[in-house]
Amino acid sequence: MNKDKQLVFRILNGKLAGCEFLLDNLHTVFMVTNDNTIETIHKGTSYPNNLIYIPCIDREYSFEIIIENNTLNANGNIIVREISNENVNNEKSIILNEINHVNDLSFAIRNIGDSFSEEVLHYRYPIIDITAERFSPVKKNYLAITLFFLLISLVIGICAYFYFTSEQRKISKLSVLLRNDLEHYRISYGQDNIIYLLANKERYVYHAIKLLNNSDDASQVKVLSKKKQIRALSSWLRKNFPLVYFHAIELDKAEQPVLSLSKERASLTDKEKSYLIKKLKKDFLFIKNVVFKSISDKYIENISENGIKKLKINYKKIVSKNSITFLS
Repeated sequence: MNKDKQLVFRILNGKLAGCEFLLDNLHTVFMVTNDNTIETIHKGTSYPNNLIYIPCIDREYSFEIIIENNTLNANGNIIVREISNENVNNEKSIILNEINHVNDLSFAIRNIGDSFSEEVLHYRYPIIDITAERFSPVKKNYLAITLFFLLISLVIGICAYFYFTSEQRKISKLSVLLRNDLEHYRISYGQDNIIYLLANKERYVYHAIKLLNNSDDASQVKVLSKKKQIRALSSWLRKNFPLVYFHAIELDKAEQPVLSLSKERASLTDKEKSYLIKKLKKDFLFIKNVVFKSISDKYIENISENGIKKLKINYKKIVSKNSITFLS
């Protein structure tokens, strides 16, 4: 498909609301399912180019979008079909830049060179319509109170709209730029209003930097190595909190790392945890919070020792105050 005849698919509800996907193929299949099913189907293999997964916990269904005649217009040449038990049903035509529904998923499609309509962009944040009605004098106070709270809700909603849509638009634009490869990155909208991309592997760091250098968004995005950031966090903790003994740091959510503390050697009060988070956020702007877990030293020791035993090699265990070393 020519570049000027590509489509952009925007999800309007659910956890991925606001995310956009570039449709490169005349035939694209969407599978709404859970993470376990995705791993079972594609464990150890790559995804087809025309397959897009949409995560969902309690429902599973599939549908396909077909572009007929390789000509984009609003005259019904875009077809959506639900797929069930290897049979195709519920076929209907799609008009560009309008709200559509398949099962419980709401979405819209536009030409890559166009912008989404206000109706589409405001879908998740409907403007409250206060219609004047006649009330008896007895209800005047009730009406005034109701209108007051509706006004407050409207103001809060408008503020939230501009904040979240600004963030979502940046991430959606980034998704299109990276050609929907966001599964290789952990994203955090930093305290400095910069989008942080933590790449799972070094090659994805270079891939993102290369694409960003050819765009206008380089100054709004920072690409980091997830592995290097874990090492940096470990060094920072040992330097600034040497008495906080920890086993591991996880960065599955960039803005909220998980810190596994030693159950026996690192007992922190809520006040101490808050202080640690406050200090950490100053030096790592992509972090907004920290989750603390407590793991027994003995549990870690047993896992390590059992792993060595499975290798069937001779070893010597050296136990010190703050560490256990296995020598072969």
